[in-house]
Amino acid sequence: MEPLVLHEIDIQSINYFRFFLPPCMAVGREDLEVSVDYGADTKDPSDVIGNVWVRFSDSSLKAFLYSVNVPDSEHPPTSIVEFLNDDADFEDGVNKYIDFYAKMKQS
Repeated sequence: MEPLVLHEIDIQSINYFRFFLPPCMAVGREDLEVSVDYGADTKDPSDVIGNVWVRFSDSSLKAFLYSVNVPDSEHPPTSIVEFLNDDADFEDGVNKYIDFYAKMKQS
């Protein structure tokens, strides 16, 4: 294997945050960790794109739910969480992950 040539590498920086779903959510779980890596949308720099992931806090199995685009703001994590809070696909994706994880544990 040839060594990496650093001047040929496009190093990009992304941001990251995570939170645990509150038990009052419809999914009724408080051990679900949601994490989001996000950065400027390369196609539209006035937007932020975030990749949303979910996992149980005691599990190494992390699942990709989907990507979201939100307008850039002073605090993108707040904008992303507000988007998720209003998006039915988010809750649906979390429920699908819970079902998938339960089936995996039974196998």
